[in-house]
Amino acid sequence: MKERDTPQKLVEQLTDTHWTDLTRLIEKLEEQKSHSEKMVQGDKEVVLQYFKELSDTLEQKKKCFLTALCDVGNLINQEYTPQIERMKEMREQQLELMTLTTSLQEESPLKFLEKVDDVRQRVQILKQRPLPEVQPVEIYPRDAMFLA
Repeated sequence: MKERDTPQKLVEQLTDTHWTDLTRLIEKLEEQKSHSEKMVQGDKEVVLQYFKELSDTLEQKKKCFLTALCDVGNLINQEYTPQIERMKEMREQQLELMTLTTSLQEESPLKFLEKVDDVRQRVQILKQRPLPEVQPVEIYPRDAMFLA
């Protein structure tokens, strides 16, 4: 007869407060897990936002640096390009005068004298044009000071 009561006793053991506590513990653990996951997700969003703002700031600073370097490049062009063009023009005139001078031998005596005088005057004018002094352009501060 003892064994006949065993199933009932087992049911009672399987439905006592221990199992209710187990169910509550599972629910509490699931709640804590959910809360922890939400906290981690919130932290992920904060990190993503932080690095997005940092990236945006770096992109803005990069654009500022590149703009400043373009401005300096333009200033360098403004300083050197006109001088280079003038010197190239003088060299072209020199080469033209050399061509004229070598072709003088083929001219008649009268034309020879006229052209020699013209070439001589042009050579003198060309030689009297002042040559610029090459001044190095100081670029300061350099980007390496900020990026190092």
